[in-house]
Amino acid sequence: MSLMPPHDQKFGCHCWLAQQCRGRRKRGFTLLEVILALAILVGAIAVIGELVRNGLNSGTRSRELSRAALLCESTLAEVQAGLIPPTSSTTGNFPDEPGWTYSIDSAAGDVDGLLQVRITVTNTASYLRPQTTCSLVRWMRDPDYVASAMAAAEAATAEDTTSESSSSDTGSSGSSGSSSTGGS
Repeated sequence: MSLMPPHDQKFGCHCWLAQQCRGRRKRGFTLLEVILALAILVGAIAVIGELVRNGLNSGTRSRELSRAALLCESTLAEVQAGLIPPTSSTTGNFPDEPGWTYSIDSAAGDVDGLLQVRITVTNTASYLRPQTTCSLVRWMRDPDYVASAMAAAEAATAEDTTSESSSSDTGSSGSSGSSSTGGS
């Protein structure tokens, strides 16, 4: 008699092993399933990382554009107030905003007394900050034209007052003042 149990033809193993093989199922994942799951996870993380990077870049860009628009508006307000002359070409830096510069270009309009003023604000690009440019164009009264018109009006007023005072001094024969026509 042999010490070996009888051979099972169906499973190719001995009886007592065959019973254990039939009753037990494999548990766990195969190596192929683990590698496939890891590949899907890495791909999803890469896509999410790219979305986050694009979101951060868009946020930085919109913040810089908002800052440029505010600097344009403040510079234009200074030009309108007369603090910065609207000459044909002026450039400058912002003392409170390092890296930002402005340029003012003005041109006479088709209508007398109007001036087209273009303010362009630009920052210098760096690794963390992309180059941003913002321009505003406004039509405003030409300060030189307004000053010359006011000077002409004052000269005309002064001329009228001098001519009136000289005509009253010469004793003109006209009646001045109110005349009474005899009433009731």
